[in-house]
Amino acid sequence: MALSHLMPTTGTASDEEATAEGFLRHTLEENREVFIRVRAASELMRMSLDVHWPFLKDRFFADRENGDCLPSHILEWFAKAHPGDGPTRKLIELVNDDRYRPLWLELERPAGKKVRGGICRRYACKALNARIGRIVVTEEDLAALKDPEKGPARLPEILARVRDLAKP
Repeated sequence: MALSHLMPTTGTASDEEATAEGFLRHTLEENREVFIRVRAASELMRMSLDVHWPFLKDRFFADRENGDCLPSHILEWFAKAHPGDGPTRKLIELVNDDRYRPLWLELERPAGKKVRGGICRRYACKALNARIGRIVVTEEDLAALKDPEKGPARLPEILARVRDLAKP
């Protein structure tokens, strides 16, 4: 990652490996070392969340399907990100994406998965509550989401609450 600090930046979603952005994007696509990938994603988010968000959001879902833990680190970054409307809106967009729905309802110990279930659910709740500065998703909500019978019925109510946060 230190190497990217020596490279020219474009301020765009460049895939050119001779630029900092391209180097970091390539690292996220090709490198399998979790620590390196987390640092690359963090650096792209720091550089410009708006510019790199489409790429990072696609990586979030692709890597989650592969059992990678990068998605939980992206969610953790949102919990710690600087105050501002941009990261909050991106987080709300992410957790309302249709592809996120299975992560809200994932079993704690899904059969055949390397990554323990429910991690993205827990990190999303932590990040939402931290970004908003109050409890938006309660412990009761979390308990309901873990339950295969209660979760699907409770999720629309929770998502409606979260979507309301994005309204001006």
